[in-house]
Amino acid sequence: MVRLCILLIAVVTAGGRVRSADPRPQVLDLSADSANEVGTLGLTIDQQTFLLPAPTMQLGMTDQQQQEALRLAADKYPLERFTRDSIVSPFVFQRTNLTDGEGQRIGYQLDVWFVAYGSIPELVERDLLRRLTATDQTDDGEGAALDAEELAQRKITIVQPEGITRGLFQFSAPLLDRVQVAAVAGTEQVVRNDLLRGVIQIDPRFDADPTYPNRWWPEDESSDRFGVAAVAYHGFVGYAQATQMIEPEGAMLVECHALLHEPYEWFDGRALLASKLPLLVQDNVRGFRRALSRR
Repeated sequence: MVRLCILLIAVVTAGGRVRSADPRPQVLDLSADSANEVGTLGLTIDQQTFLLPAPTMQLGMTDQQQQEALRLAADKYPLERFTRDSIVSPFVFQRTNLTDGEGQRIGYQLDVWFVAYGSIPELVERDLLRRLTATDQTDDGEGAALDAEELAQRKITIVQPEGITRGLFQFSAPLLDRVQVAAVAGTEQVVRNDLLRGVIQIDPRFDADPTYPNRWWPEDESSDRFGVAAVAYHGFVGYAQATQMIEPEGAMLVECHALLHEPYEWFDGRALLASKLPLLVQDNVRGFRRALSRR
């Protein structure tokens, strides 16, 4: 599966539970004059709406407030162990089912928290947050950013305020050799002295696009996004955030959260994707820490 560009993150302030949304969730606004409020972004699936939670670690927190947020993120782990400067230190991973009105699973909320040691400039320079969204070692996905001509044809304007980088990219990626997903995603990266945040959302404006329609279809050499088996799909939104902490010195709380719509037809209702996530998250967290430690 493609490395869905920048990252995933956010929840603890919601107590680890899925937030049902009313009114409708917002879609990532690439023309806004300031950073998007991630807690307003979400998905509508089968008339059920879900919101991403706000970050656990908020900008402007005092040391005491940061420690309280850190204790929430650490969950069952003692802070001394959770904040240890080690590649194999604990991380917290939560997977919560998204359900329809009849209680049937229609997707997941995925949340990860861990501590890493380094600085925001190091993350930016090495583009390390991308590691958190790698779904396999080979990364078989394909994709490219939409160019100025393609944006102009669709009358799309992307605003780049100071400290914020945005874009649209089209990708096609396999899932467990069962499903192919092809779509256009909007991205936003926010860089500040003590924070790095990346947001990604499949853009529903491309559901009926003549060139890059948002689609999924059963993995088959004879199928593609324009085939009769292709189904409209824009069921992914997520963000990742690294926040530099006051204490422990050099520590960053990294949080990753996402909402994913998993249609029943993908795996005939079986939790195949979910069963692979814990080991995948462990590998990505350790890989992130290992790369950051190579100063």
